Amino acid sequence: IAARCADAQGVFWSYHDQLFAAQSPLGATLYQTLADGLGLDSKKFQTCLTSSEPLPRVRKAFQEGLALSITATPTLFINGERHTGGMTFNDLSAIVRSLTTTK
Repeated sequence: IAARCADAQGVFWSYHDQLFAAQSPLGATLYQTLADGLGLDSKKFQTCLTSSEPLPRVRKAFQEGLALSITATPTLFINGERHTGGMTFNDLSAIVRSLTTTK
């Protein structure tokens, strides 16, 4: 919800990146600290959080993840094959190269 509230002010990806970098401890204090660090309008951000306006969108994404049996972040589907967990550029490149050399 906090990331979607940041999105309402045009900084979803910046907020997303900082949130993933600082996952402990998750909670209202961290969410506000990140918003402040990105220069978001604090009042608009707090209003969005307390109203839970983005909740339907978050729930929809969650349900889509459940339907795809996604249990880890990140999860990538490459040519229909599931890949979970962190991957380096070299790992990803090797997967793509293996697809192009087997055809």
